Amino acid sequence: DINNIIIEGDNYHSLSILNYTHNNSVDIIYIDPPYNRGSDLIYNDKLVEKTDSYKHSKWSSYMHKRLVLCKELLKDDGVIFISIDDHEFAQLKIICDEVFNHNSRGIFVWQKKYGGGNDSGSIANEHEYILSYSKNKNTDEWLEPHDEKYLKRYKEEDKIGRFFWDTLERPGLKNPINVKIHFESKTYNLKTFRSQKRIHEDLKKGEIRVVKLNNNKISFQFKQRLREGKLPRSILRDSKNEGDQDILLNKIGSNSSAKNELKEIFGEDVFSNPKPTSLIKYLISLNNNKNAIVLDFFAGSGTTGHAVLNLNEFDGGKRSFILCTNNENNICKDITYPRIKKIINGYKYKEKKYKPL
Repeated sequence: DINNIIIEGDNYHSLSILNYTHNNSVDIIYIDPPYNRGSDLIYNDKLVEKTDSYKHSKWSSYMHKRLVLCKELLKDDGVIFISIDDHEFAQLKIICDEVFNHNSRGIFVWQKKYGGGNDSGSIANEHEYILSYSKNKNTDEWLEPHDEKYLKRYKEEDKIGRFFWDTLERPGLKNPINVKIHFESKTYNLKTFRSQKRIHEDLKKGEIRVVKLNNNKISFQFKQRLREGKLPRSILRDSKNEGDQDILLNKIGSNSSAKNELKEIFGEDVFSNPKPTSLIKYLISLNNNKNAIVLDFFAGSGTTGHAVLNLNEFDGGKRSFILCTNNENNICKDITYPRIKKIINGYKYKEKKYKPL
């Protein structure tokens, strides 16, 4: 059975309680905290105004306390993703480096909208950041599946796996390694990326071959092997690659798609600046554990819970979620809980009908 939890209340208190029940148990944390633009943060039961000269330090203290608590909830191989914009990016990076011992996995740049804008300032802002950190350094590598267009290159296969023959010499490298290869009583000098020792080992293993070209020249080639997957790219935006059929790769979503998603659920605009479900699904999918426990202690409209449910439906996983939110402006009662209920039970929007999960 999958046990999903929605906790209504102050998230600091919620995290304190969860440390009794879920200490070292959570696989993934995603949060979209207040961006501290002036009217979106209550600290010590008081609203932090834009003109408050201590707004950065108050926000930093607010976040630091919660990140220290949530770190204890993560498993040893657990990870956290945090959305943020320019207002507190620098402060958040410093806090996370301290709390998570500089175990940064990298920074994603999410393109939140497309086209022009009327943002104040000299630049129309189209992006936000997502910081990612591991609890410990010994965390598994994130790998995305290759698309079909990429896989077509690997036409040959042996006992180890698929590969194609690639040119060993790399004269265009900034810092090439100069090696020598002996063939038919001759010695050839090559500029490559492999050490002399590695060259000798690969020759013995059959990982390198010599091809005589029509112009009497010789080409040294190696088996370029297919990796299990590819590393995620730092820029997150909707893919324009028509050959890429994986829903998790070609749909990242934007502010606009997130608003439309909520409007289809509730029939009207009910929440400011939601995140798209597809973005959160992508981040969760970087972890290969289909039984992962996912925590969001700034749950807002419930996007993370929605993403977990949809991702389970997509790949047959048994992930569970824990959502923590207060009930300011009745958000938990009127938005977070009803949204999750609708996703589970199914709902209608105009001519569309979304089936129960």
